[in-house]
Amino acid sequence: MAVQVRSGELVVGNLVAKNMVPNLRAHLLTDASSSAGILDMGADDSVTDMDDLLPCVCAVPSHYDGPPLDRLRLILQHAGYRVMDFVPESVAAALSLPKEDAGTPPVKHLAVFDMGGIETTCSILHCDADMTSPVILSTSTTTLCSGVAVSANIVEHLAGAFQKKHGIDLRVDSLAMERLTQAADAAKHELSSAAF
Repeated sequence: MAVQVRSGELVVGNLVAKNMVPNLRAHLLTDASSSAGILDMGADDSVTDMDDLLPCVCAVPSHYDGPPLDRLRLILQHAGYRVMDFVPESVAAALSLPKEDAGTPPVKHLAVFDMGGIETTCSILHCDADMTSPVILSTSTTTLCSGVAVSANIVEHLAGAFQKKHGIDLRVDSLAMERLTQAADAAKHELSSAAF
């Protein structure tokens, strides 16, 4: 989406893309100001009174702090929400666990795996007896085990199996690799939605 400043006013849309000025250095915008401007323009019912905002608690990645949280708070405020607090995703996952049956020993430590498209995060949490305030002891993130990495491994396996069976290396054909990538993503979706 194209964004431009004309006479001090933020303009967004296709018209800007058609009439774009080649040199916009004098009118560079920050991410926060352009996001806020777009949200302002898109909001039909602007909420001005904090009492009209819906209260919410937002789960965020463990490494979020400072400016990203401020931007997220602003975006949610424009969307009609008042952020009561930000909670790390691993803590939110621990708090969502069902209560244990009487007689079972309480969980003292918990490992939370968050496998995303680009990276996977593992957090180790220390839990109190009633699981009301888990504390993050350690967090580690890797890109070696992510959705993209799994897709790449599936594509590599399929291309290798095809080459072994037919003697043709699909890795040199960009269209074949694109189709293999689509097939790998479809296989991941099928496997993740299938009941075992």
